[in-house]
Amino acid sequence: VDDEGECATARACGRAGVLFGLSQHATVCIEDVAAAAPGAHRWFQSYLLKDRAATLDLVRRAVAAGYRGVFLTVDSVRFGFREVDARNNFCALP
Repeated sequence: VDDEGECATARACGRAGVLFGLSQHATVCIEDVAAAAPGAHRWFQSYLLKDRAATLDLVRRAVAAGYRGVFLTVDSVRFGFREVDARNNFCALP
């Protein structure tokens, strides 16, 4: 795992001239990825959360940071049981 996470990937995509899609579950925030790869063609992937205001806030942050598009994932109504996440009390969605 690279310490720079999605920043390194976004820079590589920018150099190669290919689209970079940042997941809502990324390890680096929206704005930091944008700052690390300002010339990359960036899109943001977001889930349609129960808290619609939170979804809108994430999309607005991406737009403000210069992302050119949004992938909206709407088919994740229920997630499967993941034992390792349960053991670690991990919850990625608000």
